[in-house]
Amino acid sequence: MFNCLSDEEFCEKVHDVLHESIKKEADFQIKFEKRFNKSFPMIRQRYKRIARRTLNSTYEKIRYEYAKEELKHSSCFEVMSDLGFKYESNFAKWFKKYAGINPSEFSAIHKKI
Repeated sequence: MFNCLSDEEFCEKVHDVLHESIKKEADFQIKFEKRFNKSFPMIRQRYKRIARRTLNSTYEKIRYEYAKEELKHSSCFEVMSDLGFKYESNFAKWFKKYAGINPSEFSAIHKKI
């Protein structure tokens, strides 16, 4: 399956797995290995060659986009829990890294609009 997929199909399937795994999960690598029947390093390498970015950076971008959308109508705690963060401080630090503001500020701005 791995070798018979075009680059576009491969990236599409990778994104499907990433979207299914919005929560940070311990079996993240296992999901990829089962889906493609190849080792995770091989999958990571092919994705980086095609997409010109790492699998982890794409995954974090997908999680960030999810967080932004959810914060518009959900509480910080709900979004934090959905994404698998145990502590609000870790979630706030992670979110601020991408957005430049903390999640509660982001939520307040977008709920007013």
